Amino acid sequence: MSSDLFVRSRGGDSFPLLEQILSSGKTFRFYLLDKHNELQDFTPDEELEYYRTSTKSVENDLFVAFKTNRRSLFKLKSEILELEAPKIHLPTIRTPYLSGYGSISKQFVNEVYKDLVQKGLLIESSKVTGIQTILLCRAAIQKELRLLEVQK
Repeated sequence: MSSDLFVRSRGGDSFPLLEQILSSGKTFRFYLLDKHNELQDFTPDEELEYYRTSTKSVENDLFVAFKTNRRSLFKLKSEILELEAPKIHLPTIRTPYLSGYGSISKQFVNEVYKDLVQKGLLIESSKVTGIQTILLCRAAIQKELRLLEVQK
């Protein structure tokens, strides 16, 4: 009895030895070798430390994402933060896919966001619609940024 085995590699000849071993199999037919994502064996603390190496980049991305043309125009906080977390997500053995609020990449993006708010680079607001409060945010405009520079 033989079975078919499908394995595909995106990295070119990343797995030549594995291909060679599988090609010589007698009880199955080897077609392709496929490598999808490399998983890191990080502890939660190591993963967070990895994300912290890109703090400046995430700060810049968030500032640009929340930038508006008018002082009275705000963007949805949750929407912007949800878009940023997948950009930096590192697949690990523990969390190969980005999921849930327990994700360390989402926690890190929230940490950077709160730091930017505390520094005055992002301005928060909220809008009440019925029983729901929607959290909004915008980047500080040039005038506000100059005031921050003077205060330092």
